[in-house]
Amino acid sequence: MRAVAYKFFLAFCTTAFGLGVIAMIGVIAMLVDWKQEMVDLKKLSELGELQIVPMSQVLNKPVELVCVLGVYQLEVREDGPFRDRVNALLKKANFGIFGERTWFLVVVHDDFATVQKVCEHRDQLYLATDSAGLPGTFKPVECTTVDRARIMKVRKSVVSLGEER
Repeated sequence: MRAVAYKFFLAFCTTAFGLGVIAMIGVIAMLVDWKQEMVDLKKLSELGELQIVPMSQVLNKPVELVCVLGVYQLEVREDGPFRDRVNALLKKANFGIFGERTWFLVVVHDDFATVQKVCEHRDQLYLATDSAGLPGTFKPVECTTVDRARIMKVRKSVVSLGEER
């Protein structure tokens, strides 16, 4: 009888330990993924003035679409082929946190939208949405596919999402 109880106790401890290790690995994986932003703001900050690079160079993960939302903007306003899809995903994501001097980078992957908050004060990156002073080969857009998306450092700490013409 003692041998059976001992074996049961060992099986129970082994199972509990195994489940604990699996749970810990899951928590660590979630924390690592949570900490890694979709867009590397450091790389974005390090761009040279008037330097245009493919958006994929500042992304940490592959994505399908890239969008920007300006200050107090909760949805894509620009008329285009992605507006309805992105707005539906944004509504589903329910990010709804905005504020003065805050803009967002939105990336769409599969059927999910990930919203990355960029606080101008902390990150020192400002969003330019108009084409004033930009080269004629660069067209600012609110939303585009990642293969067409370009990011440009307009001046010291101002960036613009666009496409090359």
